[in-house]
Amino acid sequence: MRLWTSTVGWSLAVVALRAGGFLLVLPLALRSLQPEEMGLWYLFVAISDLCATAELGLAGIIGRSASFFLGGLSEFPKDGLHPGVAPAGSRSVNLPGLAGLQAFAGRTYRWIALGVLLGMAVGGVFLVYPKILGLETGRGAHLTAYAVYALAATMAIYGLYWPAFLSGLAQVRLAQRTLLVALLANYATSAVGLLLGLGLMSLALGQLVLAGLTYYLARFYTRRLYPELLATPPQEVRLSQLWPATWRSLLIFMSHNFCSQSSVLVCGVLLDLATTASCGLSVRFGVLAHGVAAVWLSVRAPGISVARAAGRLAEARQLVAGALPRSIATMVVACTGLFFLGAPALQFIGSKTSLLPPLQFAGLLAMLTLDMFVGFHSTVIQTANRYPHLQVMVATAVASVTLAFVFGYVWGVPGILFAPVLAQACCAYWWIPLQCWRDLRT
Repeated sequence: MRLWTSTVGWSLAVVALRAGGFLLVLPLALRSLQPEEMGLWYLFVAISDLCATAELGLAGIIGRSASFFLGGLSEFPKDGLHPGVAPAGSRSVNLPGLAGLQAFAGRTYRWIALGVLLGMAVGGVFLVYPKILGLETGRGAHLTAYAVYALAATMAIYGLYWPAFLSGLAQVRLAQRTLLVALLANYATSAVGLLLGLGLMSLALGQLVLAGLTYYLARFYTRRLYPELLATPPQEVRLSQLWPATWRSLLIFMSHNFCSQSSVLVCGVLLDLATTASCGLSVRFGVLAHGVAAVWLSVRAPGISVARAAGRLAEARQLVAGALPRSIATMVVACTGLFFLGAPALQFIGSKTSLLPPLQFAGLLAMLTLDMFVGFHSTVIQTANRYPHLQVMVATAVASVTLAFVFGYVWGVPGILFAPVLAQACCAYWWIPLQCWRDLRT
């Protein structure tokens, strides 16, 4: 019963299910599908990932906007929080703003989904179809599987704003419960289809079930929570209001990823494929630990945004202060477990790819722990719709990648791992946390 009501518990369950379900379905797929079919599947996924970039991270801004309207703001501010509508603590939920945001998201995501569908069609004609023609059997089945997968990718993008909207209403538990149910249905559909010999169609159907359930369940929970939104005259919400926050958040996100995960790209350019594979696998393990540690903040971020929008800074500080030590402790425990158990686990399953040598792996995990610390405070700053660290993050990312190429050429993997630490130590490690806590006091 406690797990059912725990936001953190549900979020950790989703992380565990993503990893565990993938590890359960992947071996079944490898046994059931030919190498050519697996290659086609990864081509399907690559095309959809490329098309999905058209969304530009707008769903996150929609979720944050919902939190601001829930906190009583009259409109989404272009920079910072400037309520100007009522004294702190006396603001009520801005239902017209929420209704307008929902209407805006519906209109906008229809166009984005149409663009994704066209992109999937172009990718199918110029990339997938020629590959399928080169196969001796199963051409019609593979084309049908791609058509179903294209529909699933389109539906996934169209419904992407509903879970974000639900989380923005401080209902992270319901959003995570929705995702958990959809993931279970996805894995079950894929596994049953593979056992029945449906081939690629089983994986495509699994994605269709995932997209459909996520969309309908998140919409159902939102409308059950606020049924009055359907009858509330919507306030006008325009893309011009949300765009400044969208591109700034996207640029910070990309810069953050360059600092933490560009080592694989640099390894691929400078070093041999075996070393690159070890680096890539090690980074994936570290990113998994990073994702688990980030749960403590992700479940509180909507509440922090609501509290800051309503002028309740003491409540916001309390939420942040509660999440920070838990995030650090979780990251340290997860990295320690990976360091001691990662290599034996790979040996047990007979992996042909190994992790980096122990000292290099420890350095990578330490670098990702520091990166998590910076990312935590960066996210908190953005809960107030402020981006004072944008230039710092971009400059740090450029310096990190540049130094990685220079140091990697001279010292190999140790130089590549040291580069982002040096780049972030110049400013990001200390300036961004200081800016975060300064903002929470004003």
